Amino acid sequence: MKEDGNQGEYAFSFGTNYKDKLYLGLTIGIQSIWYKMHSEYTEAPPENSPSGLDYYTYYEYKKMNGVGTNLKFGVIYRPIPEIRLGAAIHTPTWYNMNYSMATSMYSSFYTSQDPSNGREGFDFDFYSPDYSVDFNMRTPWRAMLSVATVLNQKAIVSVDYEYVNYQNANISEIEDDYDGSMEQATNQDIEDYLRATHNFRVGAEYRFNSLFSLRAGYAFWDSPYHNETHKNYNRIQAFTAGAGLNFGMFYCDAAFIHKFSENETVFYSYYDIQSEPLKNKYLSNEARITLGIRF
Repeated sequence: MKEDGNQGEYAFSFGTNYKDKLYLGLTIGIQSIWYKMHSEYTEAPPENSPSGLDYYTYYEYKKMNGVGTNLKFGVIYRPIPEIRLGAAIHTPTWYNMNYSMATSMYSSFYTSQDPSNGREGFDFDFYSPDYSVDFNMRTPWRAMLSVATVLNQKAIVSVDYEYVNYQNANISEIEDDYDGSMEQATNQDIEDYLRATHNFRVGAEYRFNSLFSLRAGYAFWDSPYHNETHKNYNRIQAFTAGAGLNFGMFYCDAAFIHKFSENETVFYSYYDIQSEPLKNKYLSNEARITLGIRF
């Protein structure tokens, strides 16, 4: 299987402040999504299988692309120099999307394996109709609150809270051969299975001198699912650490992120028949180095 894709954003930001106490910001974001997948799966039964199947190959192709827009509003208020209070609202991203896919299967059968006559058989090719759908997608609203304190111009401690209601997501205007049934089913699944989440982040940074500083942080993203089992698992936690060097015009920043989560998978479920749940653990370690020049 081969997968390629990316998600990008072009941001146009504006900001102002009043008497260095009230800071206002606005960002217009233009999002882009592009994804392509091609897979090939081949399987062969034991030799001399009663079915006469020699082997089969299943091909699958998927492609998705789209563009979207959103707005971000933010405010920071400093009642005293040591305290910073912040709030922000991120509107949904309104996407215009296209999704297409195609599948095919090639099967080879044998009717004779007599060594004197050679191997004889026949082949089958099956192709699904090319499927393409255009639709609009709306992501959830986001609201954020934050508080930070600056101690002696050397240390800063910040706490962020984020509220995301995933039930606010929506699919609309699906143009395909299903007469809108896919749109209704998808939105009903969003309402039935997703919920609002409460996410938290806390971080601290200490500047030893004008050259060197250290920081650390913790982040928690709640599960977006209603189901008790899925709700207890599909949470993401991250621990971060970093260091920075400031040379005036030049700066260097290094960071390390350790992220982990757990979930539970059921491979198949058909009426009252279900496979045993399988618990999965996901670990991710990421290191970043940033070099910059100030103009």
